Formats: sequence, structure tokens, C-alpha cells
Amino acid sequence: NISSAEYNLNNLGWLPMTALDGAFDEVTEIVKVKIKAVTVGANQVCVRATDAWGNVSAPVCAGFTVKYKFSGFFNPVDMSSVVNVAKVGKIVPVLWKLTDINGKPVSDPASFTGLVFETVDCSIFGLNPNDTIEFYKPLPGLKYMGGGNWLYGWQIPISYANTCGTLYIQFKDGSMSPVMKFKFVN
Repeated sequence: NISSAEYNLNNLGWLPMTALDGAFDEVTEIVKVKIKAVTVGANQVCVRATDAWGNVSAPVCAGFTVKYKFSGFFNPVDMSSVVNVAKVGKIVPVLWKLTDINGKPVSDPASFTGLVFETVDCSIFGLNPNDTIEFYKPLPGLKYMGGGNWLYGWQIPISYANTCGTLYIQFKDGSMSPVMKFKFVN
């Protein structure tokens, strides 16, 4: 009969599991445990059992990925079907909030791997409403604002005048933000 079961998350040590029926007393057992993932990105959990004679099974392992939880974008940039109209040469404040799977604010600047801009034909935006950005940030670059809130001052190159494009953020965990639409004017 199985006398105990344990799990190991990311090689941090073996911890006990609970038999679903309340007792380890059978040849096969259904076990349970709540795992609180602490690492954004790739994780591994392994499970092993010990029988009444003290024999320990080989661990059975499985990988899983923990992603960030993204909230945003916040004013002055709009998402969804709205096309953001921005002046070239200006610095657009791109604001968002990032937490881990447990709701803890992410303050690590390495969580942000970059803004990705792709030029598109303006006609693909069709009849989407335009919203002119009226507030610009004076300094470019990434800044942590506290509580998981981030600001990236995105300087619009002058060469983007009279063009359109999409913009999104890439994160260290491999995820990306929703896509924003932009039209650039002088």
C-alpha cells in the first residue's frame, strides 16, 4: 500500500501531498495539492510516492508555464477598434499594469523585453474611430510607477509621418500585450 506522496516544485525540495480520500492506505491513491507557482515562465513539478515498505517511486514530472497578467492600456492610448492619432517627434506615454499569476505586482524591468511596431497600410483600419493623443511625456524610456504600473515613453520617429502601424509589448515570459492601432501626423 502507498503510505505517502510528495511533490517538488522547481527542485525546491519535496513537500507532502494529501490523499483525496483522507488516508494513504491503498495500492493506488488519488492525491491532491495546491501549488502556488512562484516563477514566471517555465516551471516543473514532480510527484513521487512511498509505499509501506519504504520503497520510493521514481519521480513523474510535468512542465507548465506561468504567464504575466496584463492590464491596460491606459489613457492617453486606446485599444480595441480605436485608431490612436499621434504627432511624429513626440513621446507617447504607453501605460499598463503587470502582475504575476498570484496578483503580485511585477516590478522587474527585465519583465519588459520591448515594444514591437509594425507598419501597416492605413486602409486596413477602415472606418475605425480616431482618437487624437493630446498628452505627451517629456522623457523617453521605461519607468516603473509602483504597484505593477509601468510607463514607457515611446518616441515617434519623424519618418513615420503620414503612415499607420500597430504596436504591442513583448514580455519575458513570451506573452504579448493586446495590439494598439496608430496613425501618425505632422
